[in-house]
Amino acid sequence: MEIKEARATGLFSCRIEFGEFFGADKEALWVRMREATAEELSAFAASEAKKAGEAFMALLPKLVLESSFTDGGVAATPESVADIIKSKGTLFSYVLMEWQQALPLAKGKSTKSGK
Repeated sequence: MEIKEARATGLFSCRIEFGEFFGADKEALWVRMREATAEELSAFAASEAKKAGEAFMALLPKLVLESSFTDGGVAATPESVADIIKSKGTLFSYVLMEWQQALPLAKGKSTKSGK
């Protein structure tokens, strides 16, 4: 496999749907997020829950690949999407939990996949 190809396809991504947090159908609002790199994951290693939440909060804009959100008819930026997710505590907790559970190692997977 070419290095360029490995970099393009090596990261796992997942789609997290959460329209119900905004009074819509679950599938209406979603975000596609990538897995964290080893360097990014080091912020989570051996940390208490509060620090892990803070680390995820800081990392969230980097993990957002795409979403159903728009801003003036144009795709919303990852930073804007992260701000929306962080603005609701229950939504933030839900996205964090879904993202963690979707990771290949959490499911015992060894291949790339997505919801």
